[in-house]
Amino acid sequence: LGFTSGCASLWSHTVATKSHEEVCAAECMGTGPPFNNPADCSLNGCLDCTAKAFGSDLERVAGRTMTGSGIVERVARPCGQFYPVNHDPCPTFEKEDTGGGGFGGFCFSGKTTVQVKDSRGTIAMVDLKLGDEILVNDAGKFEPVYSFGHRHESAMGEYVQLRPSMLELSSDHLLFVENKGIIPAGMVEIGDVLKGDGGAPVTYIQRVKRRGLFAPFTASGALITNGVQASCYVAFQQSEFLKMGSTPTPISFQWVAQTFQTPHRLWCHHLGRCPTEQYTEDGVSEWVAGPHRLTLWLLDQHPVVMAAALIPFILLMGIFVLLDFILLRPFESSLFIGSIILMMGKSRKVVKKII
Repeated sequence: LGFTSGCASLWSHTVATKSHEEVCAAECMGTGPPFNNPADCSLNGCLDCTAKAFGSDLERVAGRTMTGSGIVERVARPCGQFYPVNHDPCPTFEKEDTGGGGFGGFCFSGKTTVQVKDSRGTIAMVDLKLGDEILVNDAGKFEPVYSFGHRHESAMGEYVQLRPSMLELSSDHLLFVENKGIIPAGMVEIGDVLKGDGGAPVTYIQRVKRRGLFAPFTASGALITNGVQASCYVAFQQSEFLKMGSTPTPISFQWVAQTFQTPHRLWCHHLGRCPTEQYTEDGVSEWVAGPHRLTLWLLDQHPVVMAAALIPFILLMGIFVLLDFILLRPFESSLFIGSIILMMGKSRKVVKKII
């Protein structure tokens, strides 16, 4: 059948060993064709027991399940249970068509899903609109989409597909990964656990081509898509942290992007001045296109030039970040400011007593 030795051993284990007899003996005793129950085409008891009892083991070792192995079988299953399998050992991809401007990254495919607060529930990214409130963390918080950094419904993009979540995103898009931080999708490995994915490890990774490029922005800089917590942003290097030449810095790309977007966020989210949005021919928001080009230029400079440019930028953005924090977390900000005023008042009293 073309299995590796490990996969073949596990497959035979599920149908011929003592553990299979112990777990599924009652369901499989005397069972033969038909493979499905005639009334509703569901799996017969033996096959259903085998799939549930041993499917996760098979997927963990072989990256395949019985429904996703690419092998033709006589068991009738719903089409949604099958996944296309590429058996080409040396796959090639055509150059990505992004509409002519080279902004193929920082996107999700149109097939990825988000959960909206209204009655529509879970919807495809292609159906998401400005102003829709979407789930942004596993605590149940919803935030409105104040912008699309990239939105192009007809352009083709190449994406990393991660299973079992079936999340599809560009290789430089940032993901929240347990014990690894916020890293580009291209750095995710088999066995990694994505935050919000129910603790299920990544079992299979492949490249796919899809029509549609979408990058919704929320105030927190994060969102839940396909049940996984992802960033709204990308890393311009295959690293969680910014590098100056070959030297890593403690500055994360998540922080850089969230800080860069502060004026955009203040104007469109907090002040609500962006009921519509303008995009370039490539589908990139005009708010994003300029900073994107500036960042690419800056990363191409000598580390000394990068450092000299970042210092005044960080000082300037600090003012915007403080204002953004006050507007985004008014309760915490009020407590903080109140504490400072109270401390200042006590200090004055102490000074008067001393005098």
